[in-house]
Amino acid sequence: MHLLNAKVLIAAQFAPSYAGNFLASIEALANFLHRKYNVQTAFVLPQRAASTQWAEALRHRRKVYFTGSERQLITPQQARDIVAQFRPTLIYTHFEGYDCAFEHCRPANCRLVWHLHDPLSFHPNPLKAAYQRLCFAAHYGRPFWQRDIRRPAMIGVCQHELEFVKPYRLGVKAFAETIPNGIDLSRIELAPEQRPVAPFTFLAFAGRNQSKRIDLLLRAGQMLAAQNAEFKIIITDGTDARKVVADTLGSAPPAWLRIVAQTPNVNSLFAQAHCFVSTSTHETFSYAIAEAAAFGLPIIQSDIPATMWNVSSPSAIFFPSGSVAALADRMQRVIAHPPYDLARQYALQVRSRLSLDVWTMRIADFLTRMP
Repeated sequence: MHLLNAKVLIAAQFAPSYAGNFLASIEALANFLHRKYNVQTAFVLPQRAASTQWAEALRHRRKVYFTGSERQLITPQQARDIVAQFRPTLIYTHFEGYDCAFEHCRPANCRLVWHLHDPLSFHPNPLKAAYQRLCFAAHYGRPFWQRDIRRPAMIGVCQHELEFVKPYRLGVKAFAETIPNGIDLSRIELAPEQRPVAPFTFLAFAGRNQSKRIDLLLRAGQMLAAQNAEFKIIITDGTDARKVVADTLGSAPPAWLRIVAQTPNVNSLFAQAHCFVSTSTHETFSYAIAEAAAFGLPIIQSDIPATMWNVSSPSAIFFPSGSVAALADRMQRVIAHPPYDLARQYALQVRSRLSLDVWTMRIADFLTRMP
């Protein structure tokens, strides 16, 4: 695709309380495309994001369209109005909310790229899994069924997403590539040589426990406490973190557990920890793992396929997903022999491989190679 003087509409179902890596990434891409190809860029975001401080600041720097309501992300008329007003030559959607809406109304001379971020998997209940298959077919298959389909293009943050949606294309080939996310290194310091004082502290970011599975870490903590290990666990106060703690440990949390507020200043959290732990059972590219690695923390993580990009790390220790006993064993192992030096050396590799500069160049290269 020719990007010179193009108009790119970046649409993302993104509305957290703070901007994080994702907003930094798409803004860095917009800046890169403007400098190199004189590309004009506009953003599309959910209406619920409009009240955040980062979105308010964004409106002063960019053209931003806010769409929908709490119940509906975007209406067909809103999608048509945005396309008619901005007249994009490329629509670049992130996550799952906007892709089909803009696929249905884009003009013949406008290309579309789907960037798949969300973890995709089937529910263990067979009936629910069958319903999921119908939903996935309607979502991922429909654009490929349409008679006017124009050379679809897809980016996956890991190979799993691209393989997952492939059967729904019914044999229609897509220009597709796996491109790991980039991290904003201006936000991530390098771990100091001097580590925190005892006790040995594990850090984890809580979230929706259905996929983050902080309960596994809490149960592993119970096992370590029963063995009289000296340790502490810090978790962030995510979506259902306190309920998970109460359900797993009871109403009175033990002395070895501390719940702290979420913060965009992740350095303040990393600086308190000796080791980062990821117990996710469903995830794609993990910003948390990437940031912890770039800081220079040893990492204990589940062996799910989507996060195995970190398997080359000499300071990452993997455990079978869902196994509390194996997790407790790995925690004991790291307490006894923390690989600090290896983690700090690996941080330099991560910082060169997953920077925003590398990410923006890879995305721009993908766009220019689109047939």
